[in-house]
Amino acid sequence: MPAFFEIRGDGTTRGTGHNGTATVTTEAGVKTTKGLDPDGSTQFGIGEGGEEPTTLLQLTVTP
Repeated sequence: MPAFFEIRGDGTTRGTGHNGTATVTTEAGVKTTKGLDPDGSTQFGIGEGGEEPTTLLQLTVTP
């Protein structure tokens, strides 16, 4: 998925969301994997103040 900048966890109250990781890449080919905030938002690339857009390569969510 191109032009990816944020993933929002599914928790509606603290402690209710699912854990997960996301792997993204920049146009320059730099890959990054981050743990996701299950009850909030996790920013990538432009969303976290970077200048390069990112493409989502993999999203893993655990029960």
